[in-house]
Amino acid sequence: MGDLLAEVLVVDLAIAGLFGILSGFIHGYTGFGGALVLAPLLAILFGPVEAVALVAISTVMGSIRLFPRAMKIARWREMAPIAITVLIATPLGTALLLTIDPGLSRQIIGVVVIVFAIILMFGWRYRGPRGTFAGAFVGAFSGVLGGYTSFSGPPLVMYFLSAPEPPEIQRASIVVAVAAAVVPMMLALGIGGAITGTTLLRALIVSSLYMVGAGVGERVFALLPARWFERAAQGVLVVAGVSVLIF
Repeated sequence: MGDLLAEVLVVDLAIAGLFGILSGFIHGYTGFGGALVLAPLLAILFGPVEAVALVAISTVMGSIRLFPRAMKIARWREMAPIAITVLIATPLGTALLLTIDPGLSRQIIGVVVIVFAIILMFGWRYRGPRGTFAGAFVGAFSGVLGGYTSFSGPPLVMYFLSAPEPPEIQRASIVVAVAAAVVPMMLALGIGGAITGTTLLRALIVSSLYMVGAGVGERVFALLPARWFERAAQGVLVVAGVSVLIF
């Protein structure tokens, strides 16, 4: 046990903890985005597989605060096909993560973040049909993406921000869908042997700070004007893309 503590209590983990607070705040305010900020840094510090495992656990902890209220106000008729296909598709993405070369996976994670940052930076929105088939497709794509990179949020954000709903409902739908993706991701990582004792100890530290940030972000969302929500959602992806270039 002493050796495990010595392994996790290092400078890299202290840096990861600081980013855990920031990414938790972003998750709490926008309903998503914590993984986008946290995953690139953790991939550099600990490798892509460990990073996805840590982000998955931290996202679960952050979602615990957000999910109960979101569950009450989300539009479940639209959410059902998305949640079902997310649950089915996420383990497929995790299987890719566990089999593809870690160096290549890290590069792919960086490219995906930058692509989505550019898309939302230029204000692109989903303009296609909405319904069971469209929702199922978005859920499946988000599930595979989330299982492989740890961030299923970007496609969900683009889909839900285009819905004719108040920002509170859009955010609730994003929270529920992201939560639906994280649980099967953790199960698949556990079965694949990616979650070790060291991972759990690191996750305890990072996720605790993540929860603090998420609580603050949730309070800020209740205080700031609703119109700021969409700008914040776009800003999250821009910052995440820039962080990939820097690190």
